[in-house]
Amino acid sequence: MNILTKLLAMKKTIFSILVFLPLFSFAQQNSPVTKTIDSRLYDAYGKTYVDAVAQTDAFLIKRWTYYLDHAFYVTDELVSKDGKPLDYPSVSVPDLAHINILILEGEQNLKRDYYVETIYQIKGTNKFLVYHSGQNFIEKLNEHLNEEKKADK
Repeated sequence: MNILTKLLAMKKTIFSILVFLPLFSFAQQNSPVTKTIDSRLYDAYGKTYVDAVAQTDAFLIKRWTYYLDHAFYVTDELVSKDGKPLDYPSVSVPDLAHINILILEGEQNLKRDYYVETIYQIKGTNKFLVYHSGQNFIEKLNEHLNEEKKADK
């Protein structure tokens, strides 16, 4: 009888492992796990908010992270077709080498157009901050995400 009890306990243990193990791996596979979060997101939105978003919407964290480096570019002086300097709204950029576009947007109310590039002259320089159109940004983001999926396979 002692052996029968042990066999029954062993069956229950094996059954429990077989039932719950796939559930644990499924939960880990579908949890909104993000890689290391870019510190610029914390600077722009705060740690509490970013961590909360990371737990509920991993895609948004990926989008924001991609946006930080790919929503815009900086270029030298732009001139019109006739060679005259153009007049654009200005933006203050404290450090050209470390631009946090999310902070600039929040502090200086920068806007991007969905269909065309938006240009801002960087104060105190002959450089310009140029937003890619929203449409172009989304296309590039989708390409990036597709490449990321291929790399994960």
